[in-house]
Amino acid sequence: MLRATSEADNYLAALSGGADRELGDRWTPAPLTVHDRPETRPYAGSYRRDDEGTRARTVALLTDGRWTGLLTDRATRHLSGGRSTGHGRGPAGAVLPRCSVLEVSPGTHPPVEPLERAADGWLLGSPVGGWSVRGLLVLELLWVRRVRRGRLTDEIRGPAVVCARKSALAARVVAVGDDPVVLSSPYTCVKEGHEVGSTLISPSLLLQQCVLHPLDRVVRADRAARTPAASARD
Repeated sequence: MLRATSEADNYLAALSGGADRELGDRWTPAPLTVHDRPETRPYAGSYRRDDEGTRARTVALLTDGRWTGLLTDRATRHLSGGRSTGHGRGPAGAVLPRCSVLEVSPGTHPPVEPLERAADGWLLGSPVGGWSVRGLLVLELLWVRRVRRGRLTDEIRGPAVVCARKSALAARVVAVGDDPVVLSSPYTCVKEGHEVGSTLISPSLLLQQCVLHPLDRVVRADRAARTPAASARD
């Protein structure tokens, strides 16, 4: 949910549109810390210099649950202390701030603990795609597995989707596991017609009150914002 939101041009557009979130605001009740690390190799999305020739540097997007950083290019460097963070990607004349390798810092909870705390719910597995539009995040999952009384069952369904307002979904992250996994997808991140590689490194996260529906209930592209195929309750 931080990827597109923390790209500086998107941040400015959201502010001009009356967004209810600004830098410094708390996103999650859990002490969640997230960095964008372009020089982490050899993952999809890794690079040393961006398309403007600026040396890439790590940015702390979220620190202990608070929004602390933005990804900038030269045109938006005033949002990062007057110096680009080296996240300008795209063809000449059409460079925009872009994400690269997103890394969620491990928490202190062993993997079994979030399951026990979940009691009854679903284990969300194998993300295979997603997009964001008008403040909504849509995450496509290959499968989900039922959890009952804190234990995994043999009930597996899918594909499925999470679709929710970013602010509502972030507020439902209540625990962070100590089991980071690299999700280096073959799918690219597309913005203004320009594709870049992208990788997520993340431990297990416990979400409360997240509603799931089948993937075929989602209408893609410009109709996605009007199709709440799943939601996190505000």
